[in-house]
Amino acid sequence: MEKFKNEIALLLEPLVEASLSLEEIIESLEEPKYAEQGDLSFPCFKLAKVMRKSPTNIAQELAEKIQSEKYEVKNLGPYVNFFINRKQLAERVLKEILEKKEAYGSSDEGQDRPVII
Repeated sequence: MEKFKNEIALLLEPLVEASLSLEEIIESLEEPKYAEQGDLSFPCFKLAKVMRKSPTNIAQELAEKIQSEKYEVKNLGPYVNFFINRKQLAERVLKEILEKKEAYGSSDEGQDRPVII
């Protein structure tokens, strides 16, 4: 999901660059509570303070400006919601599985540290 967060943040960055850094955009991206609301969402509350507009209006303006073949973009209230193109997601995952083979899904996270189960 981190790759998608980075891609979405890069779509948002030129539209909010004066208000938020790329890192702040990435940190703000979250998974919506309900699956039908998208795969990732960007809340516009922080921007509302800086831009002195309603977060709902900001979300609507951002959603209208973002053009992407990889994501369907909708605003739902004060959030810009991103729906990942399922075909491209499947292609990306299958490509990664074929490249990594038996190592797919493994990571170094937690290595040399105690893990509590």
